[in-house]
Amino acid sequence: MTATITAADAAAFAGVTVDTIRHWCRMGAVRATKVAGRWVIDQVSLLRRIRLDRPLHVTDYGTAYTITYALAPYPGELVDLHRFQAVTPTGEVISELYVDPVTWVIANVETAQAYRGEGIATSLYHAALAKLPQVLHARPEHRTADGNGWAEAVGGDTEDYDEEEEEVYA
Repeated sequence: MTATITAADAAAFAGVTVDTIRHWCRMGAVRATKVAGRWVIDQVSLLRRIRLDRPLHVTDYGTAYTITYALAPYPGELVDLHRFQAVTPTGEVISELYVDPVTWVIANVETAQAYRGEGIATSLYHAALAKLPQVLHARPEHRTADGNGWAEAVGGDTEDYDEEEEEVYA
């Protein structure tokens, strides 16, 4: 085997449950061996299996990743949001985009410093647009300077607001 990962890391990367990974291992859908009672999965084999379900994206800079989707809370919060993640073949989450399921407003988008400027967050935005009824940018005053630049670059709609409603929160 080449480089390997654990079942938990494989599940996070593939966007499936650990039980699904174990099932794939048992039925031979991915190349894996048991070491001390735990599955050790071949990364290349896992990539081949995942490609059956969703494409592997590669940036102009050579960064390979898949896009995963889940309803999950933002770290430290309790309410589930629509979460889109860019995950490398080694299981590293390099970018995330969270969308509020009630307002459809982007609650957060962040890309690891080493991967900024490669269009990964933009790919997540387009994945969100394809899956959700709508995706809205927060108002400019609710964004960071980087967030403003990114929102302007990708385009799209910004959340509407009522000036009277705004006075309530002032």
